Amino acid sequence: MKSLHKVLDVIETVAREGSIGIRELSARTGFPPATIHRMTSTLVERRYLKQDAVSKRLSLSIQFLELGTRVQQHFSLT
Repeated sequence: MKSLHKVLDVIETVAREGSIGIRELSARTGFPPATIHRMTSTLVERRYLKQDAVSKRLSLSIQFLELGTRVQQHFSLT
């Protein structure tokens, strides 16, 4: 489960920063750049992150909004 904690750290850091590069994400999380690259590649492939074609900066994708909408449909938010 340690790897899941790392992935959540990455997602939370990207969410906090709004847009972030691999090296900066590595510095913020303390994870090696190769580890960040592997994790973010999977998150981009699964459409949880998007990567700008020019700057290569990462940001959250609409996938999180879609998940939130599904949660909202199943639970009362009162």
